[in-house]
Amino acid sequence: MMFVELAWWVFLTPLIVLPFVAILEYKKVNAGALLSIFSVLVSLIIATGILFEVLGGIEYEEHYLALKVGDIEFKYGIFVDPVSAFMGFVVSFISLWVLIYSIEYMSHEKEKSKLALPRYWVEITLFVGSMLGLVYSYSLWQFYIFWELVSLCSYLLIGYWWEDPGNAGKATKALVMTRFADAFFMAGMVLAIFPPPLGAGTWDIPVILEKAMTGALPGSTCSILAMLLFIGCMGKSAQLPFSTWLPDAMVGPTTVSALIHAATYVKAGVYAVARFYPLFVHGSPIEIWGVSFTPLQFVAWVGAITGVWAGLIAITSRDIKRVLAFSTISHLAFIMFAFGIGAFAAAMLHIIVHGFFKALLFLDAGAVLHETHETKDLYMLGGLWNKMKITAVTALIGSLTISGIPPFSGFFSKEEILHAANMSSPILFLLGFIIAICSSFYIFRWFFLIFTGKPRSHAAEKAKEAPYIMTVPLMVLAAGCIIIGILNAITHVFETLFEYLPETYTLTHIKAHSTHEILPGFALMGLSLGIALIGILLNYSIYYVGKISPEAFTRPVILREIYKFLFNETYLDKAIYWFTMKCIAYGVARALCWFDNVIIDGVYRGLAWLGVHLSNLFRRPQTGLVNYYAVAGVIGLLALLLLFELWLLGIITFL
Repeated sequence: MMFVELAWWVFLTPLIVLPFVAILEYKKVNAGALLSIFSVLVSLIIATGILFEVLGGIEYEEHYLALKVGDIEFKYGIFVDPVSAFMGFVVSFISLWVLIYSIEYMSHEKEKSKLALPRYWVEITLFVGSMLGLVYSYSLWQFYIFWELVSLCSYLLIGYWWEDPGNAGKATKALVMTRFADAFFMAGMVLAIFPPPLGAGTWDIPVILEKAMTGALPGSTCSILAMLLFIGCMGKSAQLPFSTWLPDAMVGPTTVSALIHAATYVKAGVYAVARFYPLFVHGSPIEIWGVSFTPLQFVAWVGAITGVWAGLIAITSRDIKRVLAFSTISHLAFIMFAFGIGAFAAAMLHIIVHGFFKALLFLDAGAVLHETHETKDLYMLGGLWNKMKITAVTALIGSLTISGIPPFSGFFSKEEILHAANMSSPILFLLGFIIAICSSFYIFRWFFLIFTGKPRSHAAEKAKEAPYIMTVPLMVLAAGCIIIGILNAITHVFETLFEYLPETYTLTHIKAHSTHEILPGFALMGLSLGIALIGILLNYSIYYVGKISPEAFTRPVILREIYKFLFNETYLDKAIYWFTMKCIAYGVARALCWFDNVIIDGVYRGLAWLGVHLSNLFRRPQTGLVNYYAVAGVIGLLALLLLFELWLLGIITFL
């Protein structure tokens, strides 16, 4: 039996063991954790075998009919191709080391409640299994079920420490913001089942992609489906304007943050773009208010703007995890940007590179938090280089990787994306370039404030190296940051992998029409590397040597105001709150208040007025005098006799 035929077990293994994880962890600490880790190890072994088989040119799909309603078929199954094989390996490998790290990092939870650790291990195992199920899904409705399961798990894990109302509120915020975007994704899914030209006439992902690539699906339909699905991806991957939930999601355990940022939740958005890429490639131009653009151009611009926004904010943040959160937003945007300009293989390479260095940096932050009793303020840390040597060295490797310094992996993926951007529009190229160079400025500020200088708090003074069960995953991920880029540069393994995709899967307007470069290739490489090194040296001068004061950059009024604007995260969260609560919610409330007071209450007041006046009308004959009643009785009797006489004469008839 081939590994591709076992793809079911990549995601079913973590899902099947869930009840046993809960029971074992409840009975004995770490028993359920070991079962969870073993299940993900099985997933990794199968996913690795699948990846090697797909590198040999094998693709596989298997599906079954679950339900048929009229012409609508609900199929479920597995779809293994270069995209899913690649992502399955990334998710399972990174998740395994995060789970191993969690054994020690979450060990203190057993003191709080006997149910705390079982709940954590069940939720995080379900998280991994749901993401793997999404990756290998055969049909769109199956994809959507796992898409929402991933959202549920992130909600539960972000609000893991629910005793603090603020944590629960931020988990709810993440759920609500992404649900709004997911409504568009669901609309795209519903539209897809309609027959052409309105939809694709099926939910089978391979069939949808085939129809898009062969032209059986009209360009307009591809565009509509791509745009609806992409708005859902914007929510998942925290792209503007759905970005503010992700920094607030840092209230959960750091292991959860590492998993969300490196392998699961936010990676679901960029994976969905890769999965449905032919819809974007073959979509026809859309015109809104006189502005014409293709789905890919929309993806590129959203990524470019979001990446610059998040990268600049990360430079000013003081929180050890919020810096990394904005870094994630920026690099996810960089991946979206790469997809938008047609650099498909480069975008996929950056997905795995980002997964390694972001998991590494978050777990480094977790080690620091674990040993400094959750000290999150960068300005209350410092001096940890000699106290936490392994953590510091691996953090340095992660920082060099994210900065794009050779020979670390980030250099290779960054340069490939910038090379593709070099053949796009000058404005897009400039924005992409800014995203790339921002990384060294914010990450080495983060690194020097944590690990160099003197301890600036008692917690930092008393810190020591984390246990080996936490540092071994750091060393493995750090090794990945070094090896992946070099391996790909020598063997071109990822280019080979994605060459097995049909040419029409990734063919874009960039490849078809770009014949010029904005900058010569070597000049571009030298410029990006030079500015990255300047960012490192600048932070070295400010936070290590102390030759330059940070306040020097905020003395001019305009720079001080820019810093304040970025430090407050461009007030976007407040603007969204004002728009949603003060404008939309308040406007709806006022409209409902008017409807209630004028329409609903008006009807009841009208009925009351009518009742009063009718009662006054009928009350007047009720005088209480017998003679009046006698006269009325005689008059009534005469009226009846008159009617009877007229009936006898045939003048009137009764039905």
